Amino acid sequence: MSDKSSTNSVSGIRFSGAFSVLLSLAFGWLALTMNPGAHGIDNPLVGLWPAGVLLVVGIGAILLARWAVLVLSLGFGAVAAWLAIGSIISVPFPWSLINIAFAAALCLPAVFAIRSWRHLR
Repeated sequence: MSDKSSTNSVSGIRFSGAFSVLLSLAFGWLALTMNPGAHGIDNPLVGLWPAGVLLVVGIGAILLARWAVLVLSLGFGAVAAWLAIGSIISVPFPWSLINIAFAAALCLPAVFAIRSWRHLR
């Protein structure tokens, strides 16, 4: 593997970690601003757990920690599988292609992790 491709993969992992941190901030903001009882959720602070996990894993991925990249890749891969399978089963044809494209994009952190595993700490 050339240095340029491994550098791009490491940059992709850091970008995925930054995306995870931004996603955690969005989840935290939603949890803190949601009214109790809205959407059938009695305690909206329950949403802070996913925000905290995403924040820790995102910071770990930015710092290139192997455990964080593994958790991030597996989590995004699970969401990608759920999105692709659910789209094939219950979404009409033209729109399912968009969801499958999003699912493919969610598999990118796993590709980056495989390509740059030896560069991680």
